[in-house]
Amino acid sequence: MLAEKLETDQFFGDLNVMKWLIEDLYTIEDFDRADFDLYDLYYLCEKPVTVRFRYDDKVYTVEAVQESEMVAVKFDGKWFKTVDDLFKKAELDGVRLPALYYKLYGFEVM
Repeated sequence: MLAEKLETDQFFGDLNVMKWLIEDLYTIEDFDRADFDLYDLYYLCEKPVTVRFRYDDKVYTVEAVQESEMVAVKFDGKWFKTVDDLFKKAELDGVRLPALYYKLYGFEVM
């Protein structure tokens, strides 16, 4: 239900709750590389990784890169300081990623 709420309103507090839920989830179960979605980027982008997904029959890449003490995120030619910034600012067709949650598919770790 939180993903549905974030579709219409990307309130930073709700994004924080989603981040904490994902972090807690992977302390009690293993990550499934074959079945994950947008918000699992909170977990995956804690360290360098490249993830691909599709939207509107186009392929997009999220790349988490180690930068000194933190991991920066590159998406659609733009850099974001953190994965939190990615969710707050990244857009496709002028729409933020959380608002497109149910239209993003085919997630895979490269």
